[in-house]
Amino acid sequence: MNHLFPRPIFLLLVVLLAAVLPVHSSTEAQQQFDPIIFLMGGDLWSWQGPDQPLVQLTGWGMNRQPVMSPDGTRVAYLSWAQLFADWAATQFEGGGGFTPPTNIWILDIPSSQTYRIADQPEDAVYNGPGDDDPGKYFLRTQPSWSPDGRRLVWLQIQIDTLSATASDQTGFAQLVIYDLASKTTSILESFVVTDDSDYLDLYDVQWGRSGIAFKVYVVTTEPSQQILRLYDDSGTLIKQFTYAHENTNTLIFSVWIRDQEQDYLFPDYLGADMWLNWQTEQIEPMSGIPELVSLTAPDGARFFGQDGTWHLQFPGEEAIDLGRRTGPYGISPDGQWVVYGRDEMNDQTGFFEDKVIVQSKDESFEIGQYRNPTVLWGPVGWQIRQ
Repeated sequence: MNHLFPRPIFLLLVVLLAAVLPVHSSTEAQQQFDPIIFLMGGDLWSWQGPDQPLVQLTGWGMNRQPVMSPDGTRVAYLSWAQLFADWAATQFEGGGGFTPPTNIWILDIPSSQTYRIADQPEDAVYNGPGDDDPGKYFLRTQPSWSPDGRRLVWLQIQIDTLSATASDQTGFAQLVIYDLASKTTSILESFVVTDDSDYLDLYDVQWGRSGIAFKVYVVTTEPSQQILRLYDDSGTLIKQFTYAHENTNTLIFSVWIRDQEQDYLFPDYLGADMWLNWQTEQIEPMSGIPELVSLTAPDGARFFGQDGTWHLQFPGEEAIDLGRRTGPYGISPDGQWVVYGRDEMNDQTGFFEDKVIVQSKDESFEIGQYRNPTVLWGPVGWQIRQ
């Protein structure tokens, strides 16, 4: 790190100059930022300021789908299990199109420490993605934080072909809540699944102010349908209904969005204009433009989509068109800085990569250019533009 003050022999000169020269803010002189968390190449990294390098936090290389806690102090993420890594090491040819056994870990950001909260069964076996006998193991969806950041919820499916015949393979699914304080799990719902497709693509779990939304995607009907089950924070089922739409993309209601005191579910892609009203059980047009804001400083910087591109706006400033091939990542906890990515060709690698940019209303600089990063900064959420 560069020191702000040189050796003591120059101290008197610095004091005298400070008395007569105007003070200019400089990015180099900024205090360290709250950490920006990267997931790249299967590992977590941290970045805290323009004079700081990226710091590698994990070395497993098989971590996926990180999600920030509402207070910005933790990141929960999926991690491919050791038994999958052991099996993969025996394979001489690459492959894909299947879902590995997964565990769930948490990164404590202040300490940079990680710990596991969901493991595989003690007698777990993984024989690969074959149809006859893949083994016994857990698949898990990306976890979702409770609004107070004290609990997590996810769906896990135990594949158990060791006790099933080849013609009657089944999985046992559980909707799980984990309490961080007590380090205990509880089961909201259990059911048997027999579909031979990619199980996890059929389910999504999102915890919001209105409760835990558990969605089941039904692919055997025309048009396609989804079933929504809504639980309150205690785990009591308070709502269940089925909805359908001719446009399959319109069924991807994967994120909670706030419109004053009412919450809805909507697809957080650029140009989305419909949401699911869980109270009326209908798919409806949105009441306004969705914007991404900081949960800790909602009156600060914001991202919103308009005319087919993402825009950035700071308080009291005109909106900035970020241009094509650009998308938001996150917002600093104080709402004064943002981070976003611009998809550009890297002349050195020959690949399109994300140029990661940090910006305030007065300054902008690049962290670097990376291939397919996931970038988290500050707890953020969606609301209708006021």
